[in-house]
Amino acid sequence: MRPVYRSTKNKAYDPYGTAKPELVDELGDYCSYCGKQVPWSALEVEHIYPKSLPKYAAYETNWNNFLLACKSCNTIKGAKDVGNLKPYLPHRTNLLAYIDILNGGLIVIKKGLTNREYKRIEEYIKMVGLDRCKEYSNVSSKDDRWIYRKRTYDIAVRQLGKYEQNPRYDLENMMIIAKGKGFFSVWYTVFRNHPKVLRLLIHNFGTSAGTGTQRNHFDRNYNPIKR
Repeated sequence: MRPVYRSTKNKAYDPYGTAKPELVDELGDYCSYCGKQVPWSALEVEHIYPKSLPKYAAYETNWNNFLLACKSCNTIKGAKDVGNLKPYLPHRTNLLAYIDILNGGLIVIKKGLTNREYKRIEEYIKMVGLDRCKEYSNVSSKDDRWIYRKRTYDIAVRQLGKYEQNPRYDLENMMIIAKGKGFFSVWYTVFRNHPKVLRLLIHNFGTSAGTGTQRNHFDRNYNPIKR
């Protein structure tokens, strides 16, 4: 649930799949919805407003209607009408301000939200099945997002222990590990008490050029801002 940065431009891609190289250049090889690192070949160009609904047919080739998705997020989201549901979206909203990640990578909604905030973040979670895990009655055996999120959480906790024991720990190497595993929100949560690491995550998580994350979605202490 990284607050992603994707440029806005008046450009059409026909077929829409040809937009993938530019999307990866801007966002990195991560699912825009769950944050999982996905091999380039398996990433899917995802239509925010579903192309299968006639009222959004004109947006099928529109750059501004694209994000990147893993197979699970794209399949579960399907033809859900974002225009009617009005969920928070990762390129418009800092989801970290509304979602907590618990031990093991479990997803929960933060406490203290307004009714409107709760409804919109709940719609986002339901839209892509973000909270599905092995206890979820309808989870598919092909949906491995929760497994990789849990594994990444465990790896991040081990990295945290090494860092706290040695403040001179090789942060460059840690960033390589983090970016290779994905799940920005997991790393951000585990290192929430270490601003130096948060800064590196925000400035480096994404593409090789360090783009893809909405830096203005965080305050000077790297706390998430509601946007």
